[in-house]
Amino acid sequence: MINIVTAVSKYVFILLGAVFCLHGFLGHVFYKKRREQGKQRKGIIQIIIVICMTVLGNVILFMNRQDFLFIVFLFMELFYFFFLLNIFPMIYKRCNRILLNDMAFLMCTGMLMLARLDTDKLIRQYLLIWAGTFVLMLVPVIVEKLHFLIKLDVLYCVAGIVLLGVVFVLGNTVYGANLSINIGGFSLQPSEFVKLTYVMFIACMLRGEKSFGRIVITSLCAAAHVLILAASNDLGAALIFYVTYIVMLYDATHKHRYLVMGGLCAVLAGVGAYFVISHVRVRVDVWLAPFKYIDGKGYQLVQSIFAIGNGGWFGTGLTKGLPGSIPVVTKDFIFPAISEEFGGLFGIIVIMVCLNVFLEIITVLSENKDSFNRQLLGGFGIMYIFQCFLNIGGTINCIPSTGVTLPFVSYGGSSVISSMIMIAIIQGIAARNDRDNPQAVEDGEEREGIQGTDKYGTDSGDAGEKSEKNGGMRPMRSPRMVVGSLLLVLIISGFYIYELASFDESILDSTYNRRLSKMKEQTLRGSIYAATGEELASSVEGVNGEAERVYTYGRLFSHIIGYTYGEGAGLEGVLNYQLLRSSEPFDDKLHAELTNHKYRGNSVVTTLDYDMQSAAYEALGVNKGAVVVMDRNGAVLAMVSKPDFNPNTLMTEGTDANADAPLLNRAVAGLYPPGSTFKTVTLLSYYRECNAGERFKNFVYECSGVFTRGTLSVACVGHTAHGSVDTYGAFAHSCNGAFITMGLDTAVETSINTAQQLLFNTDIHYHDNLGPVTSRSQYVLGGESPEWEIIQTSFGQGATLITPLHNALIMQAVANGGTLYEPYIVKTIFASVGQSDQTPVSRKIVYSYDGSDGDEYYGSIMTEDEADMLSGHLKQVIEVSFPHVFSEAPYEAAGKSGTAQYGTSGYEHSLFVGYMPYDDPEIIVSVVLESFNEGGTPDRYAVNVAKEIFDAWYNKNH
Repeated sequence: MINIVTAVSKYVFILLGAVFCLHGFLGHVFYKKRREQGKQRKGIIQIIIVICMTVLGNVILFMNRQDFLFIVFLFMELFYFFFLLNIFPMIYKRCNRILLNDMAFLMCTGMLMLARLDTDKLIRQYLLIWAGTFVLMLVPVIVEKLHFLIKLDVLYCVAGIVLLGVVFVLGNTVYGANLSINIGGFSLQPSEFVKLTYVMFIACMLRGEKSFGRIVITSLCAAAHVLILAASNDLGAALIFYVTYIVMLYDATHKHRYLVMGGLCAVLAGVGAYFVISHVRVRVDVWLAPFKYIDGKGYQLVQSIFAIGNGGWFGTGLTKGLPGSIPVVTKDFIFPAISEEFGGLFGIIVIMVCLNVFLEIITVLSENKDSFNRQLLGGFGIMYIFQCFLNIGGTINCIPSTGVTLPFVSYGGSSVISSMIMIAIIQGIAARNDRDNPQAVEDGEEREGIQGTDKYGTDSGDAGEKSEKNGGMRPMRSPRMVVGSLLLVLIISGFYIYELASFDESILDSTYNRRLSKMKEQTLRGSIYAATGEELASSVEGVNGEAERVYTYGRLFSHIIGYTYGEGAGLEGVLNYQLLRSSEPFDDKLHAELTNHKYRGNSVVTTLDYDMQSAAYEALGVNKGAVVVMDRNGAVLAMVSKPDFNPNTLMTEGTDANADAPLLNRAVAGLYPPGSTFKTVTLLSYYRECNAGERFKNFVYECSGVFTRGTLSVACVGHTAHGSVDTYGAFAHSCNGAFITMGLDTAVETSINTAQQLLFNTDIHYHDNLGPVTSRSQYVLGGESPEWEIIQTSFGQGATLITPLHNALIMQAVANGGTLYEPYIVKTIFASVGQSDQTPVSRKIVYSYDGSDGDEYYGSIMTEDEADMLSGHLKQVIEVSFPHVFSEAPYEAAGKSGTAQYGTSGYEHSLFVGYMPYDDPEIIVSVVLESFNEGGTPDRYAVNVAKEIFDAWYNKNH
């Protein structure tokens, strides 16, 4: 029942947040009505929402943790919000309630996450919030009464530079930056407070005369702040200070050149910093490729990405995620924690509430005719919204991470107190404005529409329109600032929505994602089925809640299905996240909760054919080796590797100690010399070298049984002299000398390009990456390769290595007239829907693929003419070399055999790759028999194994 309450609560949080956010924005849209009702409206709906969120969140925490400390937290937080939202407005009757409500919403969200992550930090944060509230009580009085504050520009500047200088010299280094100093056992981050004096200094300097000399002095002082911060490696704060000044200067002067020059300097400084400051370079590199640095400097961002992806649109529910795996989650990276457990939609709501705070600051600005106040409010507004942009944008990987906090949400005394001081100053300005202009409150007048001079003799701004003239909409002051800020919010919101909508869930299936272990506790792993309907792997829930994995056919599918032990292998490893993810409808999850069962994980239907798997397994017999069977569209029908293992007893009994790497799936991870099967590649390279012309058609080689070049001699199998052979005869008889001659007559560049087009030295790509880990085949010829290496490579020896799967893919392209389809093993992923005595009665399709567009990734890797040429040669091999094998077959086949020597003991591998029927191919088979002349079945070659598989397919389908 606890899980159900938690699951329902995440939707309730989203609904409450949406109503709160909508209520706030409606106040801006219907401005005239709001003014007529009085600016000091209570916003009772928003207050109720904050209280409901506080109660619901702490109750959920209590239910999941069974710790009465959360009940204590509940009453502590309710007492605080009662004071902030009810007592404080009674003391300051002219306070801006909307700002208070928005601040309370963000604090409520932050405290719930802190309670979930670290109760000790919550207690400290709670005490610091009260300290900030005490300041909140005093500052409005100071701002409202002490008008001389406008004359302290020198003090603001000197105090700011001195404080930053002290941190630069004596500060503590945290994550490469000098951020804080220790005073009496407390860590203080002065830059958070200097933000306030910095904006006040600029507002003082730009409030009146804006001569060039005054602007130069202001710029130099602002640059001093920024440079000290940059020297301290507090680059996030430096960027905030810089952008704030440029925007304030532009808003004060309306001169575009300042904005252009500021933007240009920012770009040049950023580029320079990347090459000069290692701290910047690290942040940018991680931003561009976080998973490349997952073991080190990218770990924090990758965990953030995991959290966002795991939460999705609706979240996991409070306590059901694993946000604690994100380093520094309570400070810089609290937004991904919110996104994971409250959901992406709630994350968007948080962004919108931050925007509403900014808009409310602009509201106070628009109602004030004093130029100092307008500059001050504009500076606070842009500083606030830009800091939100940097924090959220960095944590969702929209921009490089800067290490700044999210105001009112993140843990940190300096951050929360300085943010509350900012709100207190704004409240003081708003209160003084209402006191000086009481008629505006009563009649709904827009004082900003009155042109004139303030008490300091400075210009009050351009005349505006009264709200009545635009249908009650608010007249906009500083429209450029608003538009720019809206653009910032649009960027991070758009990126965040795109990230959620297009998130690749396969990245969650990582050994670095600790959330998978949490999912195992909640979910009964889904089943894996063959395309023919057999259940290959399933989970059984025991009486104690432990799940047992059962592999119905034991060794038969052992390598392709794999196992869950350790990090897992095969499809069990690749599809780990999909099998643990539950896409059941809510009512089914409710039923599972009420009946004390786990959720059912999604199940997978593979392309595997039980009959073909059995045929391949039996045909391989006692031999070591591998078999791959696929259709012409890339669907893997069978995959066998021997020696094998029993996945049902792997954890308890292990594997045969005498076996040769039984856990290795030789079909995809085994690398073998291709032997004469590589002559297909050599033949294609020579065909291209001859431009499919007369030179190729007139090729003739006189085979004496041994090819000699200087001191190097290479014999054909059995030293057989094949006599005069053309390309067909050379291919059918597998004449080594003929193919050495072709290889030497082919430009190395042509051979290299052909090998690359045929996927050598390339990672094999499965559709949607849903396939077992596959080794990369190896082709080592280069421009400086010696002649002996070219000779060895031409007939499939040397350093060339290939996997059985790769060999099958080359043959698949030939069968398809040159087009290569991605291999795929997963047809469908589905969730079980409905309960009938705990048996699913229907399926909800989560993923489906039929191979129809599998040619879009690789496409044509050879022309149709080239494929036809190869196909003719492959058919000749069956007719000339293997009539004794296929003479009674009711179908025509095409293929190439090979024998590959390895080591120094004379042992050989037997290989075969081919397809049938010849005219309209249906299946492709690739076989490797390891050391077949050492201990395998006597007189049994890879071609015999392939023939039995062809027969099984024909008998089943014809």
